[in-house]
Amino acid sequence: MLLGFIWLRFIRSRLPKEIPLNFSLLGFLIVFYICLIYIYILISLLRKLKPMNPILKEIIDSIFIPLETLDHYLKHLSYLNKTYKQCIVFLAYKLNYFLAQTNMFYYAFEIFPRILLVTVLFTDIFGYHELYYIYKFLLIGAFILIGKYIIYAFKYAKEDFIGSLQDQLDIFMAFEHAIRVVDLLPPEEESEDFDIPETLIIPLKIFIDFQTTTFITQKEYYSYMVFQNCYDDSYYTEKNLPLPRKFTTKELEGRIKNILQLSLLVAHYDLTLNTNRAVKTLRILIFLNYLICWLYILLMSFPSLFYASFWELWIIFSIQDIEEPFSLTDLTFTLFYIENIINNT
Repeated sequence: MLLGFIWLRFIRSRLPKEIPLNFSLLGFLIVFYICLIYIYILISLLRKLKPMNPILKEIIDSIFIPLETLDHYLKHLSYLNKTYKQCIVFLAYKLNYFLAQTNMFYYAFEIFPRILLVTVLFTDIFGYHELYYIYKFLLIGAFILIGKYIIYAFKYAKEDFIGSLQDQLDIFMAFEHAIRVVDLLPPEEESEDFDIPETLIIPLKIFIDFQTTTFITQKEYYSYMVFQNCYDDSYYTEKNLPLPRKFTTKELEGRIKNILQLSLLVAHYDLTLNTNRAVKTLRILIFLNYLICWLYILLMSFPSLFYASFWELWIIFSIQDIEEPFSLTDLTFTLFYIENIINNT
């Protein structure tokens, strides 16, 4: 919807754009900002993988807060929540081959759309010296957004499913396997009568992350047992609270299996994004070509900035001198006067 609005309102009526562009001060700042973005992306890809700067991450996250809030609200509507969960689980299993077993999902939604867009942009700029065909292919960018949203939906569903189940069940693993994640658990108070049990209870979130890592490295999960916590019905009756839903063992195992599937897809996507050398090389080449295109536009159009900036500032100060800035007669006269000066020069 957003791409369609931008296309109809701002792009379609302004085609084509010949290069060099007639820069306004705002236009120059926008193109300069685009170049900085691509420079930052290339530097991030070329250097060793490091955690994102926390300040920058907070700024980026704050940009998406309105969209995330709307997304969360829609997903938790009573008449949509069940359908949303069913669709997420359905996609998680249908996309397993494309995400976990191959890299086809990443190439289809991340690499190929960008290659097509940057090729058209490169042809427009260096072949025809105008921005024309890129606008006809611009909506292909919707594939990139769809792919990003699918991964975001998987990550959100994973955390959502874990949050709704973690206080309702206990997961037991054999001690020989569970001891591998003991370091991740909060420390317990020492006891003189402490005996090493044959099994350990693992928190759901730590269990999911551990099993996901295990499957990626060993192609199999460690065995486990799951039981629902015992509730005292009298407590809820006295407090007039709704009784927690009671799951069968089969239902609990099915829900954990769904969470493991979501976690596995997300882990494979992140692994492809961060460690796959072919994907990283293609991303560097794509963003490098984007940077070359926008730098060319910036350098070729830069001389027009001085002329435009002078008249922009002159117009701003002239309008401020008008006693009635919203008077149609005065404003029309001022604009007509400015237009004559520009034409004469």
